[in-house]
Amino acid sequence: MSIKVIVFDLDGTLFDTRADIVEAVNRARASFGLEPLDFDRVVAMVGNGVKVLAERVFRDSPIVPEVAHERIMEFYAPEGSSAALYPGVAETLPQLQAHLAIVSNKPTELVHALLRKNGLDERFEYVAGGDTFPELKPDPGALHFLMQRFQASANEILVVGDHSPDVEMARAAGAFSVYCNYGFFGKDVVGADFAVNAFPELLDVVRRIETGEIPARKKPGEGGPRGPRNDDSDRRHRRHGAPRQQQDHGRRPRGGAGRPGGRHRRPE
Repeated sequence: MSIKVIVFDLDGTLFDTRADIVEAVNRARASFGLEPLDFDRVVAMVGNGVKVLAERVFRDSPIVPEVAHERIMEFYAPEGSSAALYPGVAETLPQLQAHLAIVSNKPTELVHALLRKNGLDERFEYVAGGDTFPELKPDPGALHFLMQRFQASANEILVVGDHSPDVEMARAAGAFSVYCNYGFFGKDVVGADFAVNAFPELLDVVRRIETGEIPARKKPGEGGPRGPRNDDSDRRHRRHGAPRQQQDHGRRPRGGAGRPGGRHRRPE
């Protein structure tokens, strides 16, 4: 058995973005004359997309979620980000002999901006954000799509994240899951297949799966792949202008530096 595709979360898995998120939230609150929220309180509300975060952090105010969301986005500036890669990420990614993808609930443009700032934008062959598919994680639609794109079975996909939606998405699709104990939410309490205390430990997880130390997962329930939301999103995520369905999956050696699916305009 081999792992063909490794799917990463972004915040709390590859990058420590807590300070950026808390600053954007509290600057947004201050613009409405509201008191700042405690750092840990904001972090505990992260993980289900910016719209849900906006609802949670403005729950003590009369500000409607739509306005709160827009204001948070005004203050979230990736170019001025203080987010850092977790230890070992930059060194470990080139050693992973698989197609690398990101599925985040963060807006795709912000994902790409952070990757570009850290020289990683071409490391991932596919990048999806919260504006790519009809449903956010833990819905398994993104994994069904990636199975089709890379011609991989569920047993050939490994999902790496630090929050329950990542593990639940993997479980729903029948993929393997890895929980990052070093991330935003502490040690695994959701029952991932594996847990790591540092990013480089992922190499051993892949080795154990591929050498047969870990049995294949049971076949998941039927579920067809769901594509991105619309034509605009498809243009933002494909490479060289060719539709996803026509991509040559064998063209590029696995584990090399690939280009994610296109460049992104700011969501309207």
